[in-house]
This record gives sequence, C-alpha cells and structure tokens, in this order.
Amino acid sequence: MKNESTLSIEIFGKNYTVSDGLTNMTLKKCSKLDNYFKDDENARVNFTVTLEGDTYTTDLVVSSHGITYRATAVSDSPYTNLDLVIPKLLGQ
Repeated sequence: MKNESTLSIEIFGKNYTVSDGLTNMTLKKCSKLDNYFKDDENARVNFTVTLEGDTYTTDLVVSSHGITYRATAVSDSPYTNLDLVIPKLLGQ
C-alpha cells in the first residue's frame, strides 16, 4: 500500500513484529495528520508498538518545527491503540 500521508513515518515494534495490516492502517490513518503538519516538510512521525504479556502499548511521537508532540495508548489490541493515539495527538 502506498503511503497516503506526505509525512515521514516510521513504525517500530518492541517484542512485536508489526504486521502489514497494521502498517497499512497506520499509514492510512496518518493522512489525518497532514493537515496539521503540512507546512513542515521535515515533520517526522514515529509509531512504536510494544507488547508486554497480552498488553500493547502504542506511542505516537510527532516532531515538527522543533516541537515534539506525544500520545500513548494501552489496550489488548494495537489496532484499538491506533484509533486512540491519533485523536489524542490532534487534541494537543
């Protein structure tokens, strides 16, 4: 799947291998961030999904114009976390 966002997006897994499905969903949902960071061609987005036991922690970090924005979600599904972290970040 083509990256629908113009942002530089990196997706990492700790104790977890990020599936193609989660990667594709993340790239698609990150297109919502474009409107907020479109004036910074150097904006970077980092997603880190960590698995500890049966719990997934997703950290979303956006760096733009020297400012770092962070959002974290914890649940039993990395897909649920994806639906939580982007609105949290946009609320900043």
